[in-house]
Amino acid sequence: MLKKFVLAATLTNCLTAASWANADNNCMDVSLDPARESGLLRPTTLDECNAVWDTLNASQKFPHIFRPEQTNLYPGLCYVSTGNGIAAKLGSRAVNVKSVSAWTTDFVPILIGGNDVVASVITQWTVFNVKNSKLGKVFTSDAIDLSSSSELDVMVGGSDQFENAKGAVRIDSTPVPNPLGEGLPPLIKVTGIKGKLCLP
Repeated sequence: MLKKFVLAATLTNCLTAASWANADNNCMDVSLDPARESGLLRPTTLDECNAVWDTLNASQKFPHIFRPEQTNLYPGLCYVSTGNGIAAKLGSRAVNVKSVSAWTTDFVPILIGGNDVVASVITQWTVFNVKNSKLGKVFTSDAIDLSSSSELDVMVGGSDQFENAKGAVRIDSTPVPNPLGEGLPPLIKVTGIKGKLCLP
């Protein structure tokens, strides 16, 4: 029951953010840029994942995850972007998005031998223009449907040009076999992005 409540709350937040975005004039469409190649998302080592935790904790956007008494994340279960990141567009503007994310313990996903086909993830996007100048960061709380490789990401804040960003994005992807061996978490190829990013 608790897991169903967590998923319902996450999806409700996403839908609320999407409705807010559609109603606001200061919004940009977020989409995948089909003219450019995106880097894959790859699973991290344990040490890299610890660094991802530190990065996400430093943002102070996820107090429900980084509690004084415990951290509600799976050790070693993190993903980071590769290369120049995800080739995306904000409106008509081409950008590259470098991503770091960590999986929460709200569910026990099939990816790690559990029974849940959903997962909860927290993410930081660092957005660059095509000249590699940083525009800012966006922080999201995500609900992933592992059976369809589709997720809903709700924005919980941002920095620099994206201070107080709100909105929601649907991201579709496909798993890619891990070249390091069977039984390891797959790499992820992003195949679609659709949503809104809104600023105050």
